Amino acid sequence: MKKYITLLLVAFVFSLLFVSKSCKAQQPAATNYTYKVFQAPNKNYGYDIFQNGKLVYHEFASMDQPDNISRTKTSGLSKSNGRSTALNSTSTAMNTKENLALVKAEQAEKAVLLAIEKMKRKELPVLSKDEIKIIVAQ
Repeated sequence: MKKYITLLLVAFVFSLLFVSKSCKAQQPAATNYTYKVFQAPNKNYGYDIFQNGKLVYHEFASMDQPDNISRTKTSGLSKSNGRSTALNSTSTAMNTKENLALVKAEQAEKAVLLAIEKMKRKELPVLSKDEIKIIVAQ
């Protein structure tokens, strides 16, 4: 009976080792980020960020924030009141009525490149109000 249990235990350990090696082989070696800038009907620009061909972040074309916005946690991407946030993020209320919309494609491209750099540093791709102001002012 002990030999049978030992044999089953050894077989189980080998199967775990085999499964773990095959899972590692399926993971991509490097993360590839791409993006697409788009113009909305309101003539502002937004962007989508793709990771290895899969959409991971969508920024709406209007980035102006009404008073007292609160975003909620959900699985995947959360879209609320004209802004997107990444997985498991919560943002505090923003008290501003400034229009921080990206009105030129070049502005949206600068914004998306900054968001991708943040993602590469394992940060949320959400741009701060100050970062958007700098991009819009250029």
